[in-house]
Amino acid sequence: MHHRAAYYSNLAHACDVVLQIHPVAEDAFFVVSVQESSLPQIITDLHPRELWLTSKTVSLDFGHGTDGFWIGWGPDETRTNSWTLEANVNGSRKVVYAETR
Repeated sequence: MHHRAAYYSNLAHACDVVLQIHPVAEDAFFVVSVQESSLPQIITDLHPRELWLTSKTVSLDFGHGTDGFWIGWGPDETRTNSWTLEANVNGSRKVVYAETR
């Protein structure tokens, strides 16, 4: 993923919209249809295979098995008040955007 910071910021905020549209109970997860018309266009333009939600995270899944690729948005597990947008390609993770909340 090689885009400008503004693109990643827009993608992260689109993930926030999905979390608002589909609230999920604590300790639960929900699969959103990638065909759903209420998804922000920046997300549908990526053509994810699956979209998974928890109460505080969004995961866009693009592949199978060892060819897996996903993008995740949610609270950083190591830094208080920080949310990150991460890309994971074949087990190699990279933070592409971070925001303080």
